Amino acid sequence: MAASEPLRRGAVPAFATAILRVAGGSTADAPALPGAGETLVGYVDRDGGIWRVRMAQPQQVGRCTPERQLLRATAHGERELGQVLESGAVMSVGLLEGGPVGWMEPDGVVIAGGGLIAEQEVGRVEGPLALQAAGAMLLLFLPDEREADSRAFRGA
Repeated sequence: MAASEPLRRGAVPAFATAILRVAGGSTADAPALPGAGETLVGYVDRDGGIWRVRMAQPQQVGRCTPERQLLRATAHGERELGQVLESGAVMSVGLLEGGPVGWMEPDGVVIAGGGLIAEQEVGRVEGPLALQAAGAMLLLFLPDEREADSRAFRGA
């Protein structure tokens, strides 16, 4: 399946690593998956491309390097978001929010927080590039979701 083809509801290409959000997120336009209140929000393809899935249509929003650095696609190129360590820890390079933002458990469960921030299960990843997918969840999809929620709350 080509990445630009519409996805069947709840499906990802066979070679991809699925990024699933647990219930409670603002994922109204993402396809629901059966069981456990999970929603497909995106996937990482075998070449490290990070894809967001909205209304069953994938759109590339970033990429992962072989060193597990995560980069967001921007109008003028790319911006580094952070890196995923072999241990599963996800590190942000943000100016104000730099440092650890969460981790991936061995079973693929993604946890946000740690340190001074309350720990919360935010999703699950499933596939061969699980570390990169966990990083995409914590450094790209979750912040975007929080920003959209904030805009909606402010009425912007």
